Order: sequence, then C-alpha cells, then structure tokens
Amino acid sequence: MIAQFANLLSKNTFIERENLFKNADVVLYHPGHFPELNKQILNLYKKESFKKIMKPSVYNNHLKEEEYKFHKEKLVEFGIPDN
Repeated sequence: MIAQFANLLSKNTFIERENLFKNADVVLYHPGHFPELNKQILNLYKKESFKKIMKPSVYNNHLKEEEYKFHKEKLVEFGIPDN
C-alpha cells in the first residue's frame, strides 16, 4: 500500500510536459532556496515567452526573506518583466 501510494505520488508530482499548447500563459515557479534555478526559468522565458510567472510568497529561512521578493528581484535583473 505504501509503495503504491509513493508511486502514484511520484507520477503526479513529477509530470512530463505534454506540450498540448504552443505557449503557456502562466508558469508556476517554486525555486525555494535555489537561486540557480532562476537561470533555467530565464532560458525557458526566452525560448517560450510566457506571459506570467507565479511565484510563492512564503518566508524562506535559508534566504532570510520572502521567496517572492528575493526571486522577483533576480528575475527583473535578468530582464524578465515585472508583471
């Protein structure tokens, strides 16, 4: 039962892209305390030019500030519009 649950959880958490749409309107982005992921979202933005990035607004003890504020500033520095 536990193995079955873990398998189902994994399948639904780590979903492969199905490419049903040419371009996404919104991207859900939750980098946590891994700022190096900002480069990956920048590359994806340049490649696919989605309209909006949704970021979590939770306090991160590792970053010592809100994730939204921390990553928003980095993404704006990289040239992703603040919208």
